[in-house]
Amino acid sequence: MAMFQVVFALRGDQQTYAAAIHEHVAKKLSKALHHCQMQHDYVSLESRKILALKSKAKQNHTTPDNLLTQLVEHSELAWALREIYEKIAVNDVAGIRLNGTQLSLHIPTNQTPTAPSKPPLTLHSALLLLEDKEVLLTSLSDPEASPLAHFIRSHHPTKPLLKLATNLNIPLNEILYLSHHLIKWRKARAILPLHPRNTYVLHPDAPIDKLAELIPIYAARFAALPTLPQMIKVLSGKPMVYGLLIPSRDHREPYMEILAFLDRHGFVARLQTFGWLRVGRVGEERVERGGREWAVEGTVVTTLPAESGGMRQDDGVLRERLILDPAELTEEEVEALDRIMNSLGDAELRERLPQMLKYFDGEYALEDIAVREGLKRAKVEEWMAMLHMEGHLVTFRAI
Repeated sequence: MAMFQVVFALRGDQQTYAAAIHEHVAKKLSKALHHCQMQHDYVSLESRKILALKSKAKQNHTTPDNLLTQLVEHSELAWALREIYEKIAVNDVAGIRLNGTQLSLHIPTNQTPTAPSKPPLTLHSALLLLEDKEVLLTSLSDPEASPLAHFIRSHHPTKPLLKLATNLNIPLNEILYLSHHLIKWRKARAILPLHPRNTYVLHPDAPIDKLAELIPIYAARFAALPTLPQMIKVLSGKPMVYGLLIPSRDHREPYMEILAFLDRHGFVARLQTFGWLRVGRVGEERVERGGREWAVEGTVVTTLPAESGGMRQDDGVLRERLILDPAELTEEEVEALDRIMNSLGDAELRERLPQMLKYFDGEYALEDIAVREGLKRAKVEEWMAMLHMEGHLVTFRAI
């Protein structure tokens, strides 16, 4: 055999994806085929088999669909090429056999053309398995003793990896390594830990077209609980804390399993709260206009900060500036922050506010403060409510 070519046809606007296909699929497949050819004349034998089937199909006027079925049934190479196409086209892992040798091909998730924005894997992340634990365990060569099997059995999407490492008495770097391994092979993805105090809503891109397929699977697993359509209906309504759906403490675990199921299949998104500290206080403020002092008491209008200017007053309405970057405070903002801290009646909040200050930049979700700082979730929520009630915190919510 002089040459055997495998051609990957891609859209012309996917140059980066083409490079990833070449690096992670084409090169590895080429090396494997070359090795099989040199060792056992594998490609030549499979090629002759394919050509013979095509010739016979032409004589018998076999339809293209029937020919394709015959090819993948009688030729291991034809089956492998079809498997690569079908799996890589949907950003999945292609597990193939060449001359009896197993080979896995995939493109890293960050190099796929439709890679969604996902949370990076950190010690504060949780891991969401994309297959049932039983399925993953049966695919392992040593499901009883391997560290990966122990990790899979003990894992729960409500636990941050840092806490999981502590509970299992396993070094954090080993937990992160096992997590990366599962993510790499599309068996899991990093998520923000699931929590009943979080608010979850129906994802804008929820796969509603898959409902009919998933309803019997869901029903078999959660037979005595609300149906999948009922859960979808509730989540598509007015946003509420997920824990309010849980009727009792005994129901907490199965309801969190429902949440994990919905997240695994792309039905839910977490509604997060972001915010900034506000300079000044709501109420009466003395402002100067045209050399005269005006006592302004009324509505404080706070908008998303398109400008970096200080406080200004328009038409008798005081517009107050937000502290946009707590890591780079101006002298004026330092003084304003001191006033905020001195005005707080809760001593513990005064003590903890400097620790939490970095999260008030409009980028960090306030729901994550507790897990990142090792604080009680209920206590942090109480402090946020205090800051908001006293007019020191401006918030907005987003997915």
